[in-house]
Amino acid sequence: MSKILLVIFLLFSIVSRAEIIDLGHITRDTSTGLDWLDVTETVGISYETVITQFDEGGAFEGWRYATTAEFDQLINNFGYTATNDNCPRGGAYCEPSIIGNELLIENIINMLGDTYDLWADTEGSEYDVAADGAGYSRGLFGVPSNLLYVDVGMIQDWERVNRATGISIEDGEDQIYSNWTNGRRNIAYGYAGHWLVSDYSGDPLSTGPIPTPIPAALWLYVSSLTLLVHVKRFKARG
Repeated sequence: MSKILLVIFLLFSIVSRAEIIDLGHITRDTSTGLDWLDVTETVGISYETVITQFDEGGAFEGWRYATTAEFDQLINNFGYTATNDNCPRGGAYCEPSIIGNELLIENIINMLGDTYDLWADTEGSEYDVAADGAGYSRGLFGVPSNLLYVDVGMIQDWERVNRATGISIEDGEDQIYSNWTNGRRNIAYGYAGHWLVSDYSGDPLSTGPIPTPIPAALWLYVSSLTLLVHVKRFKARG
């Protein structure tokens, strides 16, 4: 019996709860094994420039463009479940009006990179992001809409204040779009980066191997084995 309990304990120790980890300019999703480069790290670079930098020796060696499906999964793993999948531009997430101020949306933006905040600071805008809010995370996907455009994903909180007075001037609706609009392939946007991902297993930032999920059938087997041992012991004592 002690050996069986030890096996169960080891199995539980193998399984790691899915986590979203903030590593500074990288956000790690342990359930998918993907690192997400903050969109603020790629602001001011065009799509046509980024795709030339994936090869060995390039600025984004080891990275690639995320898919909209991976973006949707990331949002889901943060703990937000979309209620609207009837999207005019496609994609699983198109929440044009999230009721109330969602703290979770602010946290997602602050972790993935607030491209509006960066733009406002860089450009010296008269408006700034509220101290207890966020602007938005906008990034291009490597999904060409046509020869001129690629798709753009966005997470928006849109809480702004007057930089000089600190007085709130706008608290817009929280929004999530995995396919919000499109951006020109050859333009370096000052308010949008790029959704880039990389497998983290084995890289220098890794905190350990990718957690291996235990199949449900194996849990059923272990549970049945434990029950069987208890039944045999009960009969032996009887």
